[in-house]
Amino acid sequence: GKVLVDSATPIFLPSQDVLTFDQCLHLIHPDDRKRAVEHRRRCLDSVRHLGKEQSLPVPEISLRICRTNEDIRWVLVRGTLLSNDNGRPCRVLGTVTDVTDRKKAEVGLRETEDRLMTIMNHSPASIFLKDTRGCYLYVNPAFERNFREKKEHILGKTDFEIFAPEQAAAFTANDRQVFEDGAPRTFEEIAAREDGPQTSIVHKFPLLDKDGRIHAIAGIVTNITDRKRAEEKLKEREERFRMALDAGRMGVWDWEPISGKLTWSNEYFTLMGVDPSSVDPLTYSSWAKLVHPEDYPRAKECMETAIAEKKLYHCEYRVVRPDGSHICGGGCGEPMFDKNGECVRVMGVIRDITEQKRAEHSLRAALTELGQLKAQVEAENVYLRKELKGSRFPEFYIGESAGMTKVGQQVDQVAGTDMTVLIVGETGVGKELVARAVHQNSSRRDKALVTVNCSALPAEMVVSELFGH
Repeated sequence: GKVLVDSATPIFLPSQDVLTFDQCLHLIHPDDRKRAVEHRRRCLDSVRHLGKEQSLPVPEISLRICRTNEDIRWVLVRGTLLSNDNGRPCRVLGTVTDVTDRKKAEVGLRETEDRLMTIMNHSPASIFLKDTRGCYLYVNPAFERNFREKKEHILGKTDFEIFAPEQAAAFTANDRQVFEDGAPRTFEEIAAREDGPQTSIVHKFPLLDKDGRIHAIAGIVTNITDRKRAEEKLKEREERFRMALDAGRMGVWDWEPISGKLTWSNEYFTLMGVDPSSVDPLTYSSWAKLVHPEDYPRAKECMETAIAEKKLYHCEYRVVRPDGSHICGGGCGEPMFDKNGECVRVMGVIRDITEQKRAEHSLRAALTELGQLKAQVEAENVYLRKELKGSRFPEFYIGESAGMTKVGQQVDQVAGTDMTVLIVGETGVGKELVARAVHQNSSRRDKALVTVNCSALPAEMVVSELFGH
């Protein structure tokens, strides 16, 4: 029942070179004692049928030894059980190795693995490991969610057993590049899903063993489907915006007054007739040189007023292109201010209004000409009225005979009275013209003259038509 301790091994207390089993048990950490007793029992049970003078290696066990309250050491116990002449176990020869440092390293490694596993399990990116055959060794929960497959249905399988043949072939080809290059690679991969294709950025890299050979490949998958869709929508909007600018012959500009930096869209360069590569850097003076000298002071004042009064900028000015041609530009923009009220940016558009200005000029010329014609017509009208006033009724007929003169005198006699006048004559001699002359010279000349074709009325309807029902 005694334990002989090699004094050269400073695991136990130096003064104790002979210990009983109970003393040894007392040195074992309380949490490990039950396990130590159970291990001893199993070892003894395993050699009941051992022959005489035979030996049998016993399983090793790791325990903690408490040398003091603060000095706790991990030890690895190995031994061989010997039997006597009767075949009964009589002695155990073994070694006790201090493995504290190794245990601490294992604990540190385990903690590191736990932290790494926690990170992988909570990462929003899909993470996977594959062996050299392409079989999945590990996938994190995000991988399961993104690809809508349980881990149990993924591990041990290749891409061809999980995905459609075409996309599995693409995944495998990318894996093969990483194996061949032995270096990390980044790919854009597309996986089919029920709700539409899923686009991902996949960063794949090799894992090396202690001899530097690739034994696995790891991958981090970032789903960029929403970003791709947003980029496509943005591209569509930009394309529509560009088409609108082209259709409206407009360009966009962006000016930072503090730094003097100026940015033009491609359409702006086109309107200005400037090659983008010929202006670097693009500044306020680059724009000022293109403005017609007669218009520049007004354009500058409009910009300064808009900034000073914090209102929208609007100005029309002529542009002199590098090739000598001219266009009329209509610029408008909005100044932006920081919290201190200082203008930090002005953004706006310029529109080619050359055709509009030409149309306005043509319209003004036409209106001027029309006004001149109107004045001429009015002058001629006044002249004719003066000429017409020389006769009683030259507006209706022309005649200077004695008969016509007598008719004119009779018209003058009855026109000034408030009497009913009966005009008699053959058909076609101008009775209606005489009636109009009477009306024109009467006090009722400012009122309407109502004429009725009596010959067109049935005999039985004459009274009702002329005098009412």
